[in-house]
Amino acid sequence: MSTTSVRSPVLLILISFFLLAIPMGASSSTHHGDFLKCLSDHSNTSIPIYTPQNSKYSFILQSTLASLRFNTSTTPKPFLILTPLTESHVQTAVVCSKKHGIQIKVRSGGHDFEGLSYISDVPFIIVDLFNLKKIDVDVNSKVAWVQSGATTGEVYYTIAKKSKTLGFPAAICTTVGVGGHFSGGGYGFMLRKYGTAADNVIDARIVDAHGKILNRKSMGKGLFWAIRGGGGGSFGIVISWKIKLVTVPPVVTVFSVSKTLAEGATSLVHKWQQAAHKLPHELFIMLGLGIVDATPKGEKTIIATFDSMYLGDAKKLQTIMQARFPELGLESKDYTEMSWIQSVLLFDGIPTNSSIDVLVSRPQPKSLAKVKSDYVKQVIPPIELENIWKRILKDEQTGMMFMPYGGKMSEIAETETPFPHRNGTLFKIIYLVYWTEEQVGISKKYLNQIKRMYEFMTPYVTKSPREAYANYRDLDLGQTSKNGTASYAQAKVWGSKYFKGNFDKLVYVKSKVDPDNFFRNEQSIPRDSSLTHYGDFLKCLSDHSSTSIPVYTPQSSNYSLILESTMGNLRFNTSSTLKPFLILTPLKESHVQTAVICSRKHGIQIKVRSGGHDFEGLSYISDVPFITLDLFNLGEIDVDVNGKVAWVQSGATSGEVYYKIAEKSNTLGFPATTCTTVGIGGQISGGGYGFMLRKYGLAADNIIDARIVDVDGRILNKKSMGKGLFWAIRGGGGGSFGIVVSWKIKLVTVPPVVTVFSVGKTLAEGATSLVHKWQQVAHKLPHDLFLQLGLSVVDATPKEEKTILATFDSMYLGDAKKLQTIMQDKFPELGLESKDYIEMSWIQSVLLFDGIPTNSSIDILVNRPQAKSMGKGKSDYVKQVIAQVELETIWERMLKDEQNGMVLIPYGGKMSEIAESETPFPHRDGTLFMIFHFVFWDEKQVPEKYIDQIRRMYEFMTPYVSKSPRGAYANYRDLNLGQTNINGTSSYSQAKVWGSKYFKDNFDKLVYVKSRVDPDNFFRNEQSIPSVAH
Repeated sequence: MSTTSVRSPVLLILISFFLLAIPMGASSSTHHGDFLKCLSDHSNTSIPIYTPQNSKYSFILQSTLASLRFNTSTTPKPFLILTPLTESHVQTAVVCSKKHGIQIKVRSGGHDFEGLSYISDVPFIIVDLFNLKKIDVDVNSKVAWVQSGATTGEVYYTIAKKSKTLGFPAAICTTVGVGGHFSGGGYGFMLRKYGTAADNVIDARIVDAHGKILNRKSMGKGLFWAIRGGGGGSFGIVISWKIKLVTVPPVVTVFSVSKTLAEGATSLVHKWQQAAHKLPHELFIMLGLGIVDATPKGEKTIIATFDSMYLGDAKKLQTIMQARFPELGLESKDYTEMSWIQSVLLFDGIPTNSSIDVLVSRPQPKSLAKVKSDYVKQVIPPIELENIWKRILKDEQTGMMFMPYGGKMSEIAETETPFPHRNGTLFKIIYLVYWTEEQVGISKKYLNQIKRMYEFMTPYVTKSPREAYANYRDLDLGQTSKNGTASYAQAKVWGSKYFKGNFDKLVYVKSKVDPDNFFRNEQSIPRDSSLTHYGDFLKCLSDHSSTSIPVYTPQSSNYSLILESTMGNLRFNTSSTLKPFLILTPLKESHVQTAVICSRKHGIQIKVRSGGHDFEGLSYISDVPFITLDLFNLGEIDVDVNGKVAWVQSGATSGEVYYKIAEKSNTLGFPATTCTTVGIGGQISGGGYGFMLRKYGLAADNIIDARIVDVDGRILNKKSMGKGLFWAIRGGGGGSFGIVVSWKIKLVTVPPVVTVFSVGKTLAEGATSLVHKWQQVAHKLPHDLFLQLGLSVVDATPKEEKTILATFDSMYLGDAKKLQTIMQDKFPELGLESKDYIEMSWIQSVLLFDGIPTNSSIDILVNRPQAKSMGKGKSDYVKQVIAQVELETIWERMLKDEQNGMVLIPYGGKMSEIAESETPFPHRDGTLFMIFHFVFWDEKQVPEKYIDQIRRMYEFMTPYVSKSPRGAYANYRDLNLGQTNINGTSSYSQAKVWGSKYFKDNFDKLVYVKSRVDPDNFFRNEQSIPSVAH
């Protein structure tokens, strides 16, 4: 970049004129004058500049302004327009704008649907790149360098001038500027063959926030990744792109055929959804939906227009269509062969016999319009299409375009570029509404029409998030605050729609390359202040630790493996799930101390994971950028058989604990979960229960000491932490008070032989009366006997009629003879026979109830892979027997939805002997049983359907469960009960909603302890205990 002191005489004259044109005393005049002087000082050649006083100002402003919606008398306009002639001019504009705090907007083609490249909500200048449009095509290497001010039409023209068998997969509209188009992804009729335009970018030159020009090598992988689909206006000004040209045949074939509803449009649109994404990659069939007159009387109907381009001759295309889409009824005369460049003209509405010179310096078409976008992953059935037609016909103005995906788009990973809409997408929807200048006064009418249509389409499109295309900017999705200064949380609303899970990586890149947020617009990528401390944080870790702490970034080859290794619920492993920008896996206690000290020092949100079995993912997801501290390396277990105690580090699983105990004794055990991959740390923190619940209480009831890293990074034990904190960590839930690194547990006595049985009964076999009786007896049985009840929906007959199956699973701490005597006395209705009772060791029962064959080696419990599923759980407590007639209504409800299941966990025994206030876990005396509601689905199914089912079931059960409050189990976190504000900053009153359900009256004591030990609320999650001092 030039830094010569030679000043341009033109600029000096302009400075004087600019100052004279503004009333003296206006503070901005001096400021703007200084800016112009800066341009002069930093450039040895004149930069074309236009002020509102310049005769060409309006012409330059409007020349590439596509949307007249942003060219009204009230639209804010730039106080300067710069039209650089060289790369150094762009550098100078950036340096001087940043130096003088001037908002800069960059325009390459003016096709921005929300005008974000040429309007602003604060005073601004435009850097218009239309002079930077050099295109250098290298036919031999099949590449080209293209400056950002060129249009796609000019790119196509220059390629076609040199080769008839090369092309580029970019926009159908030939007046679109390359700079913005590539920045957001970019697509055209070769999308299914070659992917997006951004997928074919192999290098770039960008002016960064310091005014330096960087190429692919010097900008680094992160920034090069971000500019290829992350949207324009966030990272710098890309001045040129090196693109990979693609092969096109000498002949392509096109067709265009339209069908009205009377001509079978509905069935054809339905078939198109099933076929278009599966066709050969060379074939692209776009579907347009509009309204036309159906009769001379002006009655309206829907018209579906199928426009296609095939990279091949008509004969081959005809064969494909006859085999794959014969319903369209194409004839030989419908197929038209032409060159690829002629198809470019055709699909942009230019006669194919025109000279291709028309593509050079073509005027920008202008309109008054609004556009929105959606993505579809499931075929919309005909009956729903008919509802859509009614909606379109009602408003008349709104049209839609369906763009087929599949092909190459399904082969590229969602994370390859920021553009995430890949495998699984059937098609994209573009909603369009236009109006004329005469209708400007009622423009809101048309804007409301497209909003209504978009809202109407909600059931048929993607969810969580509802996806959108970044190049079709839509401020209805969520807008930054004034001057493009959105917080992470504000930007996440629309960012997750455009970029899904890639949004967080974009924030990370932005925070590194433009930490001052110089490049910004109303929907630009925000920088996050915590991420700007990334390097300082890593240095802090190094400074405070004498040994290396294993750290994984999203760029690390093992990052995904570490992240997913102990992630139990795949519901929180989608492309849109926020992921940690660092994962730390401590090897020793001091590493945990260091992580806490450095996270607190640099204001970084920390999430702690011990097993990954969190039902709401609160140990490994967040609503703000965060790091995960995964304790899986801290899995040491030291068993003292003589003392009947053990020290267990929090990263161990319950299965590993059972294994270590059984390795040393066949008469000792521990009363924790039946699921052997659950991490000890989180389980004990929330209570923890298993099949010895009624004999020995909770896991937390059997804790006699602990070691915790507090908010100051100190390690405290039972004595030094004090009674309040030791009380709170034994059932008050994880993530609120500190990081417990190890627990001293009291081992319990188990007999050499335990006895189990499992028996299932359908409704036809008397399940209703048995469930009714179970409620009356299960909590009263001897403490040594645990009789769990599972309820599910199964096939009743070969005809697949459904019924309820009640499964009674039991473990008894004793031999079969004693258990048989008890069951004959207490629950004879179950009809058990001698063969139903099976004796085994306690450790074998551990295997059995986790679905592991009892003849397996107990070594299987060590380093066992985390079982993974997609599901949702909820919990309830019952204090009164549910009558048989009410049970029948519950069965009806379950059979209606089919997917829901329930497990009923009996209480009584030891649980009734421990006071509610002994630990934070309050569900004790008077509780008959706990209900665990659950629903599961697979990756191909829509989660919302099943989540809605379990919510309906939970709501339905209201009359039968505890009240004031409706109790819930803290280890079965449920964000439906009430959630904290963003970043875990709920008020006391907000947290009280769910806190009283989990902890009843113990909640207030937990708040008191939290406020004393962590007054600044450093340890927090979406349902952590709040600090009233915060």
